[in-house]
Amino acid sequence: MTKTVLKAAASILAAMTCLGLSVDVSLAQADDIECTSGAGFCVVNSTGLPLRLLAKPQSNIYADMDETSSIVEANVPAFSVLIAFETVDVNYDANNFATEGWFKVGTNTTDVLGYMMAKDVVEWKQALALAYTNPGAGTGRNPVLMFGDKDSLEATIKDIDEQAIDPAAMYQEIYAGNTPEGIVSREPDAYVDINDTFYLLPILATEDLSAYRADGGDMMGLQVAAVTQAARGSGTDACDLQSSEATECLDALAGEGAGDLRLDVVFVIDMTSSMQPHIEAVTEAVREASQTLFKYLPDETRLKFGLVGYRDSIAVTPDLEFVSKNFTPDLITGPEFAAMVTGEAVRASATGSDDWAEEVFAGMLEGLNSNWSPNAARVIVLVGDASSHGLEHPSNTTQMTEVALRQLADENSVYIAAIYIGEGESADASLARPQFEAVSMNSNGESAFAIVTGAGAAEELMAELKRATDGIIQAIGKGDINAINSGTLGGAGTGAGAAMAGAVRAAFVDYIGQDAQPPTNLVAWVSDQDLADTSTKALEVKVVLRKSDLQELMQLLDSLMKAYRGGNQTTGGFFGGLQGGSAATSFDLGIAETEQFINTDIVPKWIKALPYKSEVLNYSIEAFRNFSPDDKTRFETRIETLINLYDDILNRNDAWVALNDKGSVDDEINMLDLSNLP
Repeated sequence: MTKTVLKAAASILAAMTCLGLSVDVSLAQADDIECTSGAGFCVVNSTGLPLRLLAKPQSNIYADMDETSSIVEANVPAFSVLIAFETVDVNYDANNFATEGWFKVGTNTTDVLGYMMAKDVVEWKQALALAYTNPGAGTGRNPVLMFGDKDSLEATIKDIDEQAIDPAAMYQEIYAGNTPEGIVSREPDAYVDINDTFYLLPILATEDLSAYRADGGDMMGLQVAAVTQAARGSGTDACDLQSSEATECLDALAGEGAGDLRLDVVFVIDMTSSMQPHIEAVTEAVREASQTLFKYLPDETRLKFGLVGYRDSIAVTPDLEFVSKNFTPDLITGPEFAAMVTGEAVRASATGSDDWAEEVFAGMLEGLNSNWSPNAARVIVLVGDASSHGLEHPSNTTQMTEVALRQLADENSVYIAAIYIGEGESADASLARPQFEAVSMNSNGESAFAIVTGAGAAEELMAELKRATDGIIQAIGKGDINAINSGTLGGAGTGAGAAMAGAVRAAFVDYIGQDAQPPTNLVAWVSDQDLADTSTKALEVKVVLRKSDLQELMQLLDSLMKAYRGGNQTTGGFFGGLQGGSAATSFDLGIAETEQFINTDIVPKWIKALPYKSEVLNYSIEAFRNFSPDDKTRFETRIETLINLYDDILNRNDAWVALNDKGSVDDEINMLDLSNLP
């Protein structure tokens, strides 16, 4: 969908309980702002990024620094994102919150609009924001709780840690409407996918709470401001699929749109010579299940199918005919699918490839780029019996890895079931299984992975997929979301049918939440981990980047890669090559033997300012020289994967969001996962 930020919602969604507000704002020092730079706009010195301002509710933009001057824009949408061009007599309270003075502001980095009172904005100095994780169906995480101040958050976490508070009882009280003191709001009931309904939760301040995690992992307290884009669709209240009242809620919803559930399923199948029985099993399962369509699904367009085949490099083995092939440029109905697979075109190759591995990643990329139906849940079912060529292999035609494909699937709200055909004992299985498991680890934190083995594997695969497809057809036809959420859609167990059903359930949790909105008009403190289970992540940290920022990062890694490859030809190694080649890349690094790369001038300020532990950039020359061959290969793979991911993001228009409907293209941003930084 095209993403442009609209006016913030006027009130908090009914599904979210608003309980009052107490604000305790803690911001960086005022002297971190520089407004006399050549950029024209104010820059945060610690990050090198523009100073962004978030408008408070019921604020105005004035023509002059005078409340009696003409109003350029009245009632600026709450928490709209503006750019500061100048600060005039801005004073701060004890918590460094702007209380007096004025900001000259604009909606982009080139055009000044007018003036806002400092007390009417919140300064957003960090390049970080948050997104809710998919809570999953049935046994997912608890909703994020929002606290009015840092002390209330930390006191609650401490009481839970010391067993003074039973978290399960606390949540039951909240659901019953008896909210403990200090909590001002909570996450909406339905999962809100940031890729479908863009929202902004800018991080204003951080507090390390890792001491409260028993497993020794990281845990952060985060002060956020909540900003929302108008939700897609009618705005119908969504249901909490995890609550005991889900059945009643979903039954009521069935008459308001659940009866119009839509699903796209794209099969991505290995079509090399060993796979013919399994190709027939998949196509026969869909063909047989489609015979029930007329009974349960009169509008057969509500369930569409696609088929992508993959083989191997035709540069190495031309007789394979294709690396990947989309048999359905436009997704088709069940009867159309049954007619298509009857012919000779959908068959395994008569020729084998030159090695065990195939081009799985090419098939997955083709499937992810399917012409998906608008307003439909999206699922890919991957079926194969071999690993994919790794990033370093010359037959890897996509320059992708399983990690990059998983990220691409998440960004496009595609849920994946991966079915591996094999005994799991061969040398290739040790490569294939982790790849299949990685792509099937969907954004709800649940894996939709299965292994089918033995002499009867093809028959088992057909029976499992037919049962799952039959159940999906009936559930969609009846508008029965409860059947989809029940966990019995594809039958019990861990087989192929259960994997397919798991991906469909996760996709529909996303689909049902399309009309939900996250909380709005709040400044609050949250924990990035589930309060009841601190090992479960509740919020993902995102880095807010403009195209120029991502291009700068990509160029940095590209320089690293070139230096690595050049350095491997010398006895000096990677960093020796980087220093020796600095003139060619316009960098004069002067790296000391033990100096970490992140401390050099080549690394952008905004990366240095981030509160995270960099993997790639924390290496030193000394550390690199002690790398094992496997470490060096992993290092190269990591950099190459990130370069390819950044290149894909930069070239996709739908990956970029305008923070203001009057902003320029140069000011559009991408919410990059923190895990996808070097």
